[in-house]
Amino acid sequence: MRRLLLVALLATAALLAGCAGTAERRDTRAEVGDEVPAATSMNEADIRFLQAMAAHTEQSVEIARSVQDRIDDPEIKILVGAVKATEFDEHVMTRAWLQAVDSDPAATAPVQGAGRAAADEGLARLRGTPEAAVDAVLCELLGTHHRTAAELARSHTEAGASPEVLAYARRVERSRTAGAELLDRLSAGDT
Repeated sequence: MRRLLLVALLATAALLAGCAGTAERRDTRAEVGDEVPAATSMNEADIRFLQAMAAHTEQSVEIARSVQDRIDDPEIKILVGAVKATEFDEHVMTRAWLQAVDSDPAATAPVQGAGRAAADEGLARLRGTPEAAVDAVLCELLGTHHRTAAELARSHTEAGASPEVLAYARRVERSRTAGAELLDRLSAGDT
């Protein structure tokens, strides 16, 4: 059963990494033309979705980085590494798409509000978690974060216009749903 879970974990990591490259060689301040294909025909809903996802992916990377050296379970460690790489690249992509449609810095600024406050509370909780409980708290926090992204993406598919942004939203919905389900199984000890 453990082998089956590892295969599912690696498949999910591959799905999460579907649009990821090498995070170490890129900076989140990437220019629009830096290996990011353009998004076309964006409407206001596409822009709002990209703004929300830029903030969301930034939070995911921050969560992953905050505990990467404290994770005990090797499967959780692999999944968190895939999340970090994938969502870093998605962050670069969403920021580049936003920069392409509006040079106003406010258009690409991180979204504030309840989502940011919840992420900050979760990070504070995670940072204060005793070593023995880090894996469980991380799975809970990242699972909730993934479900939020999946719902955001699912709702966007009804309102978006850009084929590229809609394709991205469908990838997010699939990968974050699969990631949340895997995190739930790992947290429950289903191995």
